[in-house]
Amino acid sequence: MIKAIRILTVVSFLTAFYSINKISINKNTTLKIMNAATENQVFEIALYTIKDEAKDTFTELSRKTMDHLSTFQGFVSVENYHSISDPQLYLDLVLWESLDDALEAQKKFESDPEVSDYLKTIDTIKFFDHVKMISKNGVLKFNELAENDVLEFATIYINDNSLEQLLESREPLMNYIGKEYPAFKEVITTQSVKTPNLLIDIARWGNKESCGIVQQEIESHELFMNFAKSFDMEKEMIMEFFTKLK
Repeated sequence: MIKAIRILTVVSFLTAFYSINKISINKNTTLKIMNAATENQVFEIALYTIKDEAKDTFTELSRKTMDHLSTFQGFVSVENYHSISDPQLYLDLVLWESLDDALEAQKKFESDPEVSDYLKTIDTIKFFDHVKMISKNGVLKFNELAENDVLEFATIYINDNSLEQLLESREPLMNYIGKEYPAFKEVITTQSVKTPNLLIDIARWGNKESCGIVQQEIESHELFMNFAKSFDMEKEMIMEFFTKLK
């Protein structure tokens, strides 16, 4: 039963990964920047909650902090999202020129007095990692994007030596979902630099409800079952829905 539930949940993970509010570059160029990421560039993903007393001031404080972050060596872009279901949950994604730049910036950020007020608002870090686009068709786009699309973020572990099988089965499944469900706009799949068996997906949906419908209707489809063979069902996954931080 638990395994079946996990397989069902993974459907939404499939359709997951990326969109966010840019700071130093025009919002309309955000997706172009991610889609055009170079081989050496890495994405830094942070999923975190803020303290209750920071809810009213966090948006403005976050903007100022991200502006400051844009002055760091190797910074390319940053985007921020706010959870649909949890008012204290946020998602940040930063693009860096290299892993070295990202790691150096992380050390500098943690001790930078300019961001001390921002760091004090953070309650819990739920996920933090550096990732790169998968080697084969990391970005799959199916339908026209819109400003009010919902972002689905998900993590999942795959079994050892199963990446090639996943890549072979991923595209036919995603193409099917994109054709049959117009609300499914785009999916971007990345791989953890530190933990290769960890994949992070970000998808764009017209609405959250459509993703739920797909979960119910596709769980027994042959394309999905073939894709799910790669998953390590013993590992816990994260799945959340977000909108742009305005």
